[in-house]
Amino acid sequence: MSNKSLIMLYKYMPCERVDVLEKLKIRFSPLPSLNDPFESKPLIDITVERNELVSDMETNIEELWSNTSSHVKTEANRRMLERKKNELINHRGRCLLSTLILTLA
Repeated sequence: MSNKSLIMLYKYMPCERVDVLEKLKIRFSPLPSLNDPFESKPLIDITVERNELVSDMETNIEELWSNTSSHVKTEANRRMLERKKNELINHRGRCLLSTLILTLA
């Protein structure tokens, strides 16, 4: 027997949903629709990793600004950069960094 841990997942459904087994397709409920608020809590603490990621992101954004052409370094663009940085840190958008780079290029 292997030393690897086995993780069992259970999906309760009525008998008439045998199609899930036949088609080998399963749907998981969106987290907001669950009635147990602790079901979606992570089992690990990623605070340190998140803080490192945010720190790296802030450093990269500052480096992007410092490498931006002087004719683009306006006060309005700096405010926009700060606004986008805050949105990234708060997980409001995944494509913001590429938009930011295209805007400041």
